[in-house]
Amino acid sequence: GINAEYGDMTTLNKPNPELVAEIYSTAGKSFSKLAELTARLHQLPESESGGKNRWSHDELQMLRDALQRFGDDVEKISEQLKTKTVAQVRDMIKSESMA
Repeated sequence: GINAEYGDMTTLNKPNPELVAEIYSTAGKSFSKLAELTARLHQLPESESGGKNRWSHDELQMLRDALQRFGDDVEKISEQLKTKTVAQVRDMIKSESMA
């Protein structure tokens, strides 16, 4: 029968759960790092971006007001600011601990 041809199925090597967990953990960290590096690769240096990454006093005040009005809805805040992307808004909130 099939057991005679392929051997007893219970004796097949079963994956080591700790090793599987380590593989997935390492892969996850690698993909996170890859995403971070890719994002940095696509950012323009400030001299080329016209200083768009800098926040003016007025923009920071508008951000504070928008945070009070919209909470942490970065999509709505970005729409309100118009000069900043969702990613820039999110980064500023994180970096300034504004949330």
